[in-house]
Amino acid sequence: MLKIKNISKSYSDKPVLSDISFTANKGVNVILGANGAGKTSLLSIICDVVPPSCGEVLFKGENIRQMGERYLKTVAQVHSRENFFGVSTVIDYMRYSGRLKSIPPKELDAACVDALRLLGALPYKRVRLPKLSDDMRLRVFIAQTVMTRPEVIIFDEPEFNSPQGKELKAVIRDLAANAAVLVSSHNPEDIKDIADKLIILDKGKLLYEGAIDGFSDNITDFYLEKIGAKR
Repeated sequence: MLKIKNISKSYSDKPVLSDISFTANKGVNVILGANGAGKTSLLSIICDVVPPSCGEVLFKGENIRQMGERYLKTVAQVHSRENFFGVSTVIDYMRYSGRLKSIPPKELDAACVDALRLLGALPYKRVRLPKLSDDMRLRVFIAQTVMTRPEVIIFDEPEFNSPQGKELKAVIRDLAANAAVLVSSHNPEDIKDIADKLIILDKGKLLYEGAIDGFSDNITDFYLEKIGAKR
């Protein structure tokens, strides 16, 4: 679905990514690397927020830079937390979010219902946001993010160590059934139970791309071995 092809990026002649190539299909694709490895820069390129210095990103075989708005409509980036929910009901919050995303009025209610159903929050649509549990509020926030039915969903350093970490992992697994989900992380232990595919970056270079079968129980040791470090 998504092909990252020979991507390099430099800022003020300082290289941050060097000849990165991998594919991301439906499922959870984890980009693992320490701070400064180039994860956020790579995700920014995949989201078409910044252009690569060279190389290209292909979505279903088409260059995303040439697709323009057509590509942006199929990508969603989920931020780590929503700072403001207000006191509206869930459905009113969803409608407001949908209008901001320019969902046509005739399609808005159906989009709201579909997204809430996908995230298991539809029974709470008439509940005011402050009355929801933290876990359900998280689901509602992600529901409004994916109202446009994106096929590529980005989580940049999600807060798995938060009280909602377990719930967040469950949501990611649910979304990955119908989308290519890319998750960046610096902690191997955080992602070993959700990753379908692992991409290891270190100092802007790709060190590994593949499944985690066979080493998921020792993923930290595998990661440290790849980057040439010790516990």
